[in-house]
Amino acid sequence: MVRRSSTGRARSRAIDIVEGAYALQGSDEDWLRGVAQHILATHDEGLGIGAYIVDVRDSGLEIRSFCREGNAPSVAVMASTLRDAPSQEFVVRAHLRGGLSTTSEAFKAMPEILAHADSLLIERFGVRDTLTFLASDGVRTTSAFSVGLPRRRKVAAHECRFWGRLGSHVAAGLRLRERLAINSHAVAGTDQSVDVTQFGEAIFDGAGRLLHSTGAATGRSPRDRLRTAVMAADKARGKLRKRDPEAALELWRGMVDGRWTLVDHFDTDGRRFVVACENLIDIRSPRQLSDRERQVAHLIALGRSNAQVAYELGMSASTVSVHLRIALRKLGFESRAKLCDAWTAVLADQSSRIAVFDEPERVHALSVRRQQPPWFAQLSSSEVEVAEALLEGCSNAQIAKARGTSLRTVENQVASILCKVGVQSRGELSATQWAK
Repeated sequence: MVRRSSTGRARSRAIDIVEGAYALQGSDEDWLRGVAQHILATHDEGLGIGAYIVDVRDSGLEIRSFCREGNAPSVAVMASTLRDAPSQEFVVRAHLRGGLSTTSEAFKAMPEILAHADSLLIERFGVRDTLTFLASDGVRTTSAFSVGLPRRRKVAAHECRFWGRLGSHVAAGLRLRERLAINSHAVAGTDQSVDVTQFGEAIFDGAGRLLHSTGAATGRSPRDRLRTAVMAADKARGKLRKRDPEAALELWRGMVDGRWTLVDHFDTDGRRFVVACENLIDIRSPRQLSDRERQVAHLIALGRSNAQVAYELGMSASTVSVHLRIALRKLGFESRAKLCDAWTAVLADQSSRIAVFDEPERVHALSVRRQQPPWFAQLSSSEVEVAEALLEGCSNAQIAKARGTSLRTVENQVASILCKVGVQSRGELSATQWAK
């Protein structure tokens, strides 16, 4: 019998994970355990999985809910790992950005943190590495899923993209649970479905027919987009989930039009309805931007690519580009790299984490106080010069002209830098520069 690779298993379980993310009944621990079990099935190495929800506070990370399967570390070990890490700023920022990484890769430029993790995991649990999936919209709350590995491993770029899409759903599901006030205190020990119809702006029957709409969903255009999304999600959950899991995941977007999340509701007769609930990312600033511009700017500042933002918000890549250009102009930033600089600078000044960009002069002053990040030590002298130009927001063509080299040479150097640092994009590279 040929055993499928973890990548193949992950793809086959993609829609299972998405469905688990939108479970709106039970406690936070129930929700965590459901998602964790699907994730463990994709990467089970016999060392279990630990999962937790953390709230980001000025004092650092605070574990709110926890569960584990198999021989995973206890909540006390998890809490001490987060609390005692040598660089709290790095750990907090990593949880807010989200993504997929191994411990060995995430901290390869920070040997003191890696040694701290190894002392806890290898000596006590026989875990040589951990594969950690962080699902976050970059505001206040992150869900984390950490699978124990018997050996060191690297995460491929295609895995990051794939799990980035899954992270969009997991973050949206947790955000919606909180928005609907479904938590362990409200529904602990119950197995009743929550009546989300009272919160929905549109309701469709199982065949995709619109039964009710209100608020922002009353116009013809949003109704049509919602119905298209409902039909696409249903197709993803059908035979396509097994026949072509990646195509199924592509169809089922993280949100619809940057506003709604689609969830199932069953009445007492077992009839299924699809409810479109408002589920905006809770960013209250900068106040001069529209809701869509604010969400696009926020996700871009976290290091997301335009394609990932388009998937997460359920809009086209061209629409994301338009909103980003408008946001940059309104905020007075010359490039997305400058936007990332400002976001990471304000993040370092934790008292202003939520009120991002409301004081432009202060933000710009913070954003120029850049220190040389530790990963510069891994680069050659020419790569350091290119990296410094990238952090200034220069394009490949501008760097080639300034350094008197070919565009191909710069492209190769940029690819080498991203590989050495362990990131997938310039935005992610810029977001790492404040690590200490």
